[in-house]
Amino acid sequence: GWVGGAWTGVTELARDAGSKPVAGVYAYAAVAWENELRLTELLPKSLGAGSDERMGTGEDRPLLTPTWKFPAGTPDLSDKGYGANKGIAGFAVRNGLLIASLPVTNQLLFIDAHAHKTLGTASLKDPRGIAFDSKGRLLVISGNRLLRYTLSANPMLLKKPEVLINMNLEDPQCLALSATDEIFISDHGNSHQVKVFGPGGKYISAIGRAGKPKPGLYDPNHMNNPAGISIDGQNRLWVAENDFTPKRLSVWTIDGKLVNAFYGPSQYGGGGELDPLDKNLFHYAGEGGGMTFELDWKNRSDKLLSVYSRGDWNPANLPQGAIGSTQPQKVLYHNGREYLTNAFNGNPTGGTDAGFLWTMNKNVALPRAGLGNASGWGVLAWSLPNYNQYFYVRWTGQIVPKHSQLYKFSTLTDDGVRLWISDKKLIDHWEEKGFSEDSGTVTLEAGKRYDITMEFYQNGSGAQAHLFWESKNQTREIVPASQLFPTRDARQPGGITGHYFAGSVYGDMRGTSHNVRHIDSNIDFDWNNTGPKCLETPDAAAFQSRLPKDYKKGDRIIFAWSDANGDSQVQPMEVDFALAGSEIGGITLMPDLSFIAARLDKKATRFAPISFDNLGTPKYDLSKGQSLVDGAQDPVSSGGDQVIQAPNGWTVLTNAPEPFSAFGVGGAQNGIAKWSYPSLWHGLHASHDAPLPEHPGQLLGTTRLLGGFVTPKGSDAGPLWAINGNKGNVYLFTADGLFVATLFKDSRLASFNAPDQEFNRKMNDYSLQEEAFWPSISQTSDGNIYITGGTSSIMRLDGLDGIRRLALGNIEVSAPMLQAAQQYLLQQETARQQTQKQGPLTISIIGASPIVDGKLEEWNAANFVSIDKNSSAAITISGKHLYAAWK
Repeated sequence: GWVGGAWTGVTELARDAGSKPVAGVYAYAAVAWENELRLTELLPKSLGAGSDERMGTGEDRPLLTPTWKFPAGTPDLSDKGYGANKGIAGFAVRNGLLIASLPVTNQLLFIDAHAHKTLGTASLKDPRGIAFDSKGRLLVISGNRLLRYTLSANPMLLKKPEVLINMNLEDPQCLALSATDEIFISDHGNSHQVKVFGPGGKYISAIGRAGKPKPGLYDPNHMNNPAGISIDGQNRLWVAENDFTPKRLSVWTIDGKLVNAFYGPSQYGGGGELDPLDKNLFHYAGEGGGMTFELDWKNRSDKLLSVYSRGDWNPANLPQGAIGSTQPQKVLYHNGREYLTNAFNGNPTGGTDAGFLWTMNKNVALPRAGLGNASGWGVLAWSLPNYNQYFYVRWTGQIVPKHSQLYKFSTLTDDGVRLWISDKKLIDHWEEKGFSEDSGTVTLEAGKRYDITMEFYQNGSGAQAHLFWESKNQTREIVPASQLFPTRDARQPGGITGHYFAGSVYGDMRGTSHNVRHIDSNIDFDWNNTGPKCLETPDAAAFQSRLPKDYKKGDRIIFAWSDANGDSQVQPMEVDFALAGSEIGGITLMPDLSFIAARLDKKATRFAPISFDNLGTPKYDLSKGQSLVDGAQDPVSSGGDQVIQAPNGWTVLTNAPEPFSAFGVGGAQNGIAKWSYPSLWHGLHASHDAPLPEHPGQLLGTTRLLGGFVTPKGSDAGPLWAINGNKGNVYLFTADGLFVATLFKDSRLASFNAPDQEFNRKMNDYSLQEEAFWPSISQTSDGNIYITGGTSSIMRLDGLDGIRRLALGNIEVSAPMLQAAQQYLLQQETARQQTQKQGPLTISIIGASPIVDGKLEEWNAANFVSIDKNSSAAITISGKHLYAAWK
């Protein structure tokens, strides 16, 4: 069903096992999202609230209307917000009494499911998993303890609990009970197991092999971040692992034997590609890391072999992307070593700011080198002087007014700001803006402590944040430290607590691995000439000493890093910097391990390794960049900005170089721009307005490269390259710019609905679908070429061996011929417009209503007007209804 709402889903499920459940409800679902708690009744379809199967099958109904709102000042609880995963941590129901555990407010919320109303809340420190036992007693995890309550007629009046468990737990998460009240608790910390206790809290055993998640060979008997758990009717334990490498739901016997496991799908847009030397290996990088699967082609099955990288194992502090992956996926073999790179999977629609190189050692990918825009790598960006871009701050604490009066609070900020005093939002100007003032008023009582929360985000350019107050007897001033308390528990005033996140825009917490807490004396900051001091890295001074001597504020910097000491960590002496006179384009990596910047001083520039150490780590010299072509152009939309070089000397640019239009792909040879091919709806967002393709070979919505070059055996076409189209297709070219084929259909004309069980099915008439972000192309050691697309489906690309080049010849084109061609195009367009009725659309009013049966015989053909060459439409009115027909 459509639980939770669009783009949301749910995090909690609960079933009422009491003697008086709400009739017809077989389960409840919950999720905390933005500033509300969304609770849903799950009903049989016969009792459902709707029948639109696009929104599920109609068996979901809101429990509370309107939804329950979190108190003002609660942080954003969505997946990108400061409060993500903190809104709800547990959910239980018995005899229609539903209780939710809310760690973000340190409360339990009580709801009468029979009456569909909220009863109230009770305070509890750090509430987590929650469950009822067979006697109706409430069990709640609070911090590292398990408490048991006997509820009274007024359940919000919690009596002193029994402490069932206060040891053997490190970082407990969720809770489940068997039919005989044995207690199961999912635990993190160093164990990542499910701990088993008797009904009285006595420790019995642990399920799963202990240990923190780490990269290496995959162990199915180890759980990664076990979270939601349940005991089924066969007395088996089900565990939902809150992890991406892999996404897994595992089933265990209660004595600890793994029974089964269900593995989740790839990320949005698919992804993954075959190993070029061993087609039995499939490498996939997603939101949380990289994995290698072993393929059984005969039986069409796969097995997870290793987790070679994890987002929470990041020794070099590499950037963590909010969309896409900074984890390596593409495998390259060079001089007998196995390397990986993220250069082709770091951005769903084009080039990536910084490309990195890993070596594989005992099934673990070790970061070894990188090159790109210094501002794209936080550990460098926040070491540069004057860096003040892309950060977010959330200040929390308490404020004490001096007078019992109406106070006016004002903020002077650049960019976005929000302010709450207690439960009242005073300011909400959450957008990119220039330096400006916002204000709001609230009546306060002298000497009373009030909660205060202020949020600020900085995008680019100027950066300031100032908080003032004033009243009848209070002159306007910056709120002083003497009236601020950093926490609710603080006994003495002295400032406000700021939580700073580097790399966050619009308060988006995804990918913000660098964050610090700092007590500020007040909120009075001018960051126009320097970023927050607390966000500077410990090695900032050492990194700054490596900058070019003529560096000045605002200069663009390109970096090159090589792991000189083999520890997979970045040290200042391992990083070189150089000035860039223009923006630095997307970074790609070639088979010889040379990095290419799509734009550097308006040139596509190649950096080849100058040496290798005994671990295979390449070294790069930024002073020895090779210009591949002058006139490299900026991307024109959300697509392009990548360059690759073929072995035969041709360079391909996904935005054509000057003198050609950037609305197209192009190429150069020996530094000279030679060809271009138009892509007028260039990029993801431009494709949203693109028409259907009007002729073979028309490019629509071109975005990112599928990888490097492949060379079909038996053909004289030479190296081929592929670029993704956002309408579910892929375009194939030769290195010298000859169009080869459009693979798959436009998503508006076809779907990716081929039967899974049919092997070797032709896929020509299917579409990868819109926003299939992560297709790849690879050539294996047997010469076959494969496309990975859709939801990580592997397809062999046949027929390329039959491509033949035409014999070379000369075509003479004169000025009169060009003029005649232009006149011909004008004549053809005039004729097209005359044959296609464009409107105006005439809407007729008729007496007898047309029958809605998909047949158009009764519609007057003269009333149809053209939408495009593939479709037309008509509208008519009968009685109180408007009817539309399309063909």
